[in-house]
Amino acid sequence: MYFIMYGFILILSILQTFTKKFIPFLPIIILFIMIAGFRYEVGKDYIPYKNIFTNIQDISDYPLIEPGFKYLVLALKSLDLNYLCIFFIIGLISLLLYYKGIVLQTKYTYFAFFIFYNTYLVTAIYSGLRQGLVMGIFLSLLNNMYKRKISHVLLATVIAVSIHITGILILFAYFIPRKLIIPKKVIIAALYISLLFLFFDVSKYLFDYFPSYIQMKFIDYAKGFDEKINFIRVLQRLLLILPFIYYYDLIKKSHKLKYYFYIYLLGYFIYIIFSFNLAFATKINQFFRVLEIIMFPMLLELIRNKTSKIILFTLIVIWSTSILMLFIGIPENYPYKIWNVFY
Repeated sequence: MYFIMYGFILILSILQTFTKKFIPFLPIIILFIMIAGFRYEVGKDYIPYKNIFTNIQDISDYPLIEPGFKYLVLALKSLDLNYLCIFFIIGLISLLLYYKGIVLQTKYTYFAFFIFYNTYLVTAIYSGLRQGLVMGIFLSLLNNMYKRKISHVLLATVIAVSIHITGILILFAYFIPRKLIIPKKVIIAALYISLLFLFFDVSKYLFDYFPSYIQMKFIDYAKGFDEKINFIRVLQRLLLILPFIYYYDLIKKSHKLKYYFYIYLLGYFIYIIFSFNLAFATKINQFFRVLEIIMFPMLLELIRNKTSKIILFTLIVIWSTSILMLFIGIPENYPYKIWNVFY
């Protein structure tokens, strides 16, 4: 299943990106909804969420889970739906949010979904159900953030935070000035400083100044994970930033992409701030990294030189494919199972 879908979406991505043929997008959404909704015992968080969907009876149950998500589950259970139906409905909502976010931002929709399939289907839909749903809200909200529709953003933030605490990051992103233009040299200098920040392990001294609720969530996420972020992981992030630095003069001509790039950089610096614990830093940074789904296709749209476009496209395919291979190498994610849903 994984490899059939991979080849299918890659072919459609190539056709859409390098030819002018119109390719309907709706069928791929239906396929994604089926893959996300009809999975059976696939994903790291499947069993924990199965237990939650089965056992939750009251809003006071599972105190570490945000109330909005519990209300959603309880509402679905009140319709006499079993845990399989709840998985399907939450997968459906998530995919529709990602769909909206993609079609509003780029004409290379298939390539955006190719990146999503390789890098976020497992982490956002199979493994981090609540955060994946909130990331979908964030992606679908980008147009309203760019247009400074504060009422829409505030309402969406309240809903997102009630589902997963990382939803508060929507407000952090919103308050980045839309018309801000940061000189390339300043960005490069800030990236160098971030490496010094990592090298001298400054982040661990900041923990005591975090709000108590953040500290509690940190302890919950980081339980059993004391590993710090190492240089190799940071280098991987920097390599993803590099194309946007290289084409920065081009990006500045696209006000939307420039704005999203600054939000993406904010995510990187938050990642560095929490670098004293890999698990927590990755969880926070993943929220902003969902922008990769649209940023790379948007960048390809700006590049007119066909050779440069092919090179960047190929590099993105190689990077995202390596992520997919890593994910399906995890026993909880492979093989993909679906048939038991119907028993």
